[in-house]
Amino acid sequence: MRLLISCLIVGGLLAFPALAEGLRPGLYEMTTTVKAEGMPAGMGDQSMRQCLSAKDLQPDRLASSTNPEDDCKLKDQQSSGNVWTGTLVCKTSGTMKVRTVSGADGWQSEVDVSGGEMGRMSLRTISRRIGDCAK
Repeated sequence: MRLLISCLIVGGLLAFPALAEGLRPGLYEMTTTVKAEGMPAGMGDQSMRQCLSAKDLQPDRLASSTNPEDDCKLKDQQSSGNVWTGTLVCKTSGTMKVRTVSGADGWQSEVDVSGGEMGRMSLRTISRRIGDCAK
């Protein structure tokens, strides 16, 4: 469960290179709220910080960051301005309907997951740039 959530926190950005356009390198804080069948409120919520360099934000690097073990296929992808929507169909994680809105200093993603090993769940991730990376 924690691995899936961790992948989705960063995956809102890393799986979809177009979302990185306009983002500045730096330290990002990513907070995810999880709602799942049979899970007490707040149990799966987590927050993490990650330094994203200019190299990390390059489209070729981002495109290679998806998890090949889950054998995910991207379907119904649409982009309009700073809003991206799409559906990922994955072998073990199930179907994930994603909506992400990006800005200059972060992004917000909403993911509805169904049909996977974890059952039905909803995740909401808010990511924001909080400063420069430590040197």
